[in-house]
Amino acid sequence: MLYRDIRNRLDMKLVISIQTGTPIEKFSEEHSLFIPASLVISPNSIGSLYFFDRENITNRDADIFLRKSEAREMNGKQTIFASDKVYTQYEFFGRKLLELPSMIIDAHFVEGCCHYFHFRFHSAMIKKISRLLMSEEAPEGMSVKYLGKNESYRDAMDYFAGKIPLNVVTLTSTPPSPELSLDRNPIGTRAWTRETKYLRTDGKIKSIFYLDEALEVIPSGVVEISGKNGIYETETENPLLSEIGKLSGNIIMPALNRTQALLDGRFEIQNVSPNMFNSELMERIKAANQKFPEWNLTLTGIEPV
Repeated sequence: MLYRDIRNRLDMKLVISIQTGTPIEKFSEEHSLFIPASLVISPNSIGSLYFFDRENITNRDADIFLRKSEAREMNGKQTIFASDKVYTQYEFFGRKLLELPSMIIDAHFVEGCCHYFHFRFHSAMIKKISRLLMSEEAPEGMSVKYLGKNESYRDAMDYFAGKIPLNVVTLTSTPPSPELSLDRNPIGTRAWTRETKYLRTDGKIKSIFYLDEALEVIPSGVVEISGKNGIYETETENPLLSEIGKLSGNIIMPALNRTQALLDGRFEIQNVSPNMFNSELMERIKAANQKFPEWNLTLTGIEPV
């Protein structure tokens, strides 16, 4: 599995909890709900999409909360979108932390009366991350639950999978020539694997690239995280991935991991997503296949984590 092969390339982990006093936390605690969430990043704002099964919610108070939160029902599940105008802490987690080179979010959820954020990053960035965590920008109520080696803490994806079913969906493709140009693919056509930090609602994709060796020349717009470890970060565009990644409108499909690899002209795409969004993901894949036939998409696997 692509995502398993590269999970230790970033050798540090950071786990943060924060009690914000927001209604979603109280709702989670009162109903003993594990509420997964997914950050939604736009050029000028940031928000979060919360989602859970409707069948777990049965009382009148819950219905009132859902109405006040403008919850939307989608194939038997409830989704709630909240922006940084409501939860100002998103600015710190989704902008300040996530924008640091090599920082990637593994999981974001509400459990009990707290929000939790699980990150991975490279040890070369520890000083920058430490300064930010100790700065006045860090929100009140934030608690660092773990900061240390990647292998020393339970895997966020395994913890997540113990709460809700997850699927790994794998696709392969032969990209059209323009998509292999340096404008679209600044790392070039050498073999690489990359993890998506986030899909932005305007189609921009921030990713971390893993190579077998260092680049001799660093292309414009590429950040070297660790040359000796072959780790780089840059922003690209990919219309196929953007099409697959959209849930509706400007909402991005929830996923715990999006990994791609290029080898000898063959492009592999792997998404780890909540099983409850499987039908929506399949619809996006079908739409992408019809819209971009030149990519020669093949669905090669769907299996549980």
